[in-house]
Formats: sequence, C-alpha cells, structure tokens
Amino acid sequence: MEFYAKSKPDVLTIVEHTNDVVNAVEVLRHSYGERLFLLTNTDWNVLKLAAYYHDIGKYSDGFQNAIKSSIFKAKRENLINYPHNYLSVGLIPFKKFMKEYLPEDLEILALIVGFHHEREQPNSKDIERIINEQLFEHLELIKKELNLQITEKISPLFLRLLENRNRFWSGRSEFDTQQKRYILLKGLLHRADYAASSKRKFESVEQYVEQGVSENVGDQTR
Repeated sequence: MEFYAKSKPDVLTIVEHTNDVVNAVEVLRHSYGERLFLLTNTDWNVLKLAAYYHDIGKYSDGFQNAIKSSIFKAKRENLINYPHNYLSVGLIPFKKFMKEYLPEDLEILALIVGFHHEREQPNSKDIERIINEQLFEHLELIKKELNLQITEKISPLFLRLLENRNRFWSGRSEFDTQQKRYILLKGLLHRADYAASSKRKFESVEQYVEQGVSENVGDQTR
C-alpha cells in the first residue's frame, strides 16, 4: 500500500516528498550556510531532523483517506483528518534525542515541525487519541520506509509545548537567541518544503530552492 504526501503538481508518496525536503535543506546549507552565520552545526542538524519528521503525521488514516479521495476521485470516508503537523510531533523520539541534543534544541524541533503549517489550536489529548487510533498501527512501516526512529511512547511535555506556544513568546527579552533560532529555522523549513512542493516529480529540487518565494507557502505545502 502506498502512503501519499502530495496530489499536485504531481502525485508523490511521503517517502518521495520527505527526501525532496531533506535534499532542499542540504542545498540551503550549501548555498547559504556561510551567510547565515547565526546558525550553528546543531541548528542545521535540527533543521534536517525537522525535514525528516515534518510530514510523518500524513501516515494517519484520516490524511490518507482525504488525499486518496482527491487522487483517485474515490468516496471519502468519515474519518477525522487531524492536522498532520501536530501528529508528526507526537511521533518524534524526543527521549532518545535527549542523549544528543539540549532541551532548547528539542524545543525548537517540536515548534518548527508543529507549526510548519498554521492550523487550528492544537489539543494534546486529541493529538494523542488520533495517534493511538490512526497511526500506531503504521509505526513499523514508517520506520522501514523512512529509516527513522519513531517513539512508541508519546511525550506529553512536547505536546503541551504546542498547546502553550504563547509562553514561548512571553517572559523573554525581545527576540532573544531562542526566538531568533525559531524564526530562522522555521523560515528555512518553509523554504525547503515550498521548493519540494513546487518541483515536478523527476526534476531536481535545487533550482526551486534558488528561486524566490513568490507564492504563498501555505498554498504550496498542503
């Protein structure tokens, strides 16, 4: 069974689109890494992790039902299509990454994956319920297809971080280092996702990374 990420401009599987986004991040680092001197090697590694994990929520039954009904003009079942960006965060193995990354690095990872689309206000209990109902049965497949570590125990801490994003902006000095990291890395993830979503199936993503973003990112990354 195929699991799809995109229905236009060409039909792409989650694996194909994820690889395109990861490649776009590599192009960004090669092209702009020296100019973006505020970003450290850790920042680029966090961005690459975000590229790998940003769309794994699309393996949900609800998303697949919706996209397959569009691709194949099939009848759409009555399944909840919860925002995939929030579901993706629930599957990131934060506990394992704590051995390699600081808490502030993982905070950024959760936020840029969770808000690479701006959707309705997330609810941690809903996220956990949908993951249990629609995603856990696909965990082994996800691991195999994407060659990624996937958590088998959802981290409530990072789901609550999504719920309480406003706290990230409150009680800090204006645009402190962590906020600047968030803005830069989220923007770069958008750029990579935009490029990967704009290219045709057998084209290189590089030319799209280099092009100016002239269209609304939200329209290109659904």
